[in-house]
Amino acid sequence: MQFLLNERFDKKYGLLWGATIADWGDVRPEHERGVELNEKSHRAIDVYDNAMFIIAIDNYREVTEAQRKDRKYWIKVRDNLKKNIRKHLWDEKMQKFIPHIYLETSPFPESFDESEVYYHGGTAVTIEAV
Repeated sequence: MQFLLNERFDKKYGLLWGATIADWGDVRPEHERGVELNEKSHRAIDVYDNAMFIIAIDNYREVTEAQRKDRKYWIKVRDNLKKNIRKHLWDEKMQKFIPHIYLETSPFPESFDESEVYYHGGTAVTIEAV
C-alpha cells in the first residue's frame, strides 16, 4: 500500500492515479487487450481505484496486529482519501461521481461527453468505502 502512496499519489488532488479505465478498472482504451499501463495510457484519477484503496486500508487494519502508530497513520491516509473523493470526484449538480480527472489529456474524442456516463461499478464501491 505504501508503494501506491509513493508511486501513484497525486499531491494536488490527494488521490491515487492510474490509467484511464472503463468503470471497474479492467479495461483501458489505449491497449489492445485493455489491461496494461504503458506509454500510451492516459493518467487519470477515478473513484474506483481510490475506493478500493480505502477498502484495502480497512481490511489491512482488521487483519494485522499493526502497531498503534502504524494504525493511526493508515486511518489518517484513509480519512484524507475519503475527504478528497468527496471534494474532487463528486458532482454536486448531477448528484453522482464523475468518471475521471485527467492529469494530462483524455483518451476520448471531444465529441464524447463523459459526464453523461453513469459509472455504476465505481459508484457502488465508492458508496461502500466512503
